[in-house]
Amino acid sequence: ASLPPAAQAAFAHTATRVDGFTRLVADAATGTVRVQVTGGDDELVAAADALLAAARVCGGSARVERRPERLRARVAAWGDGDLPGLFLMKRLKERFDPHGVLAPARGPVR
Repeated sequence: ASLPPAAQAAFAHTATRVDGFTRLVADAATGTVRVQVTGGDDELVAAADALLAAARVCGGSARVERRPERLRARVAAWGDGDLPGLFLMKRLKERFDPHGVLAPARGPVR
């Protein structure tokens, strides 16, 4: 997750209470928080949904860095909702990569 520094404590509070919580590493200088969870498929999906939502509520954003291949259809890397600034990312992608050759099918802009 990428969060405003003042929101890191609230996000960490939520993250440590997610089923399957294993580890949290935060960098106060950059606002980056990494959370590791373990568990069965349903627990991982629920944890990802909860953490993505918590980051938004805290004024930040999050993405799922790693997930089993079998869960890719159930867990979107960037979540289900609109990302803040997605319109700008799309415009930049259209302008600088009109043919879609740079990082195809990667990131929130396809």
